[in-house]
Amino acid sequence: PTQSSSKKFLNMVDKLASNKYFQH
Repeated sequence: PTQSSSKKFLNMVDKLASNKYFQH
C-alpha cells in the first residue's frame, strides 16, 4: 500500500525537480 504513495511522491518530486532545473 505504501508503494503507491511512494510512487506518487517520487513522481511529484521528479516534476518539481524538473521544473527547478528547467528554470535554471
